[in-house]
Amino acid sequence: MMRKLAVLATCVFLLAGCQQQEPPSAFGTLERDAILYRATSSEPIVEIAVKKGQQVAEGALLLRFDEVQQRLMIAQLEAELAQKKASDALMQKGARTERFIAAQARIDGVQAKLKEIGLSLKRAKTLEKQRNIAEGELERVQAEYQVTQAELVQAQQQLAELVHGNQPEELEQSAQGVLAAQARLQQAQQRLLDLSLYAQNAGMIEALPWQQGERVPVGAVVLKQTLAQQPYARIYLPERMLSQWQVGQNIGVWVDGASAVIPGKIRFISPTPAFTPHFALHQNERTRLVYLTEIALPDSTRLPSGTPVRVELP
Repeated sequence: MMRKLAVLATCVFLLAGCQQQEPPSAFGTLERDAILYRATSSEPIVEIAVKKGQQVAEGALLLRFDEVQQRLMIAQLEAELAQKKASDALMQKGARTERFIAAQARIDGVQAKLKEIGLSLKRAKTLEKQRNIAEGELERVQAEYQVTQAELVQAQQQLAELVHGNQPEELEQSAQGVLAAQARLQQAQQRLLDLSLYAQNAGMIEALPWQQGERVPVGAVVLKQTLAQQPYARIYLPERMLSQWQVGQNIGVWVDGASAVIPGKIRFISPTPAFTPHFALHQNERTRLVYLTEIALPDSTRLPSGTPVRVELP
């Protein structure tokens, strides 16, 4: 019995020695750059023009938010701008001839009225000396004369303003009001354009977390697009390899599903250690520091994102 156990142990040992050992490697996944499209308004989604997994061309319509409220705002701002422009044109042009004539006519009328009241006041004073006037009549005529004098001063000031025109400060303030109204209108028109999202690059729709009709918070991600550009391998490089790898260096990458090693070029090495997923290192290396590294691969690599990759270490 002991002999049989010894023979069995020897066979197991020999079998283990014959198995091929995995070379030291760094592990990761095949990735592609992505764009996150965010809500620019809290309006409801009225149209989703794409589906998850769909390939889209650059400039294709992706999604639209409700535009009713924004169009009403633009109409209001257009009316405000028109009003500002009309007011500014009037100030720049100055007073019309008819306004000068009307102001002068008012002065003439007040002066005639003042002359007439002056005669009444003079007569009232004479009668008061003769004690042949009703009680309080003189005071009434004097008060009327003072009010008419004030009206004449006001009318003369209005004519002076028309003659001298608007002050430079007033003209500048009016012009700035027009510019401010134009800026508000342009901002509202841009917000209207932002209610429709278009593909910034060609690629695949990876995620659509919201449904048509839902009201989305401002800034929330409404669509994720994986770009149809050069893929890259994202791996975790052991600290001991930092001195042997550098940006721009050519290196081979093993990708699951590919028949041969794929040539790549290191495009980025993180300057700080990264948290390492459990799959990213060989069992004997998992206690050491690792650095996130990106290796650009040829455009011809059509394998899907997320595919496991491996880089053999010397």
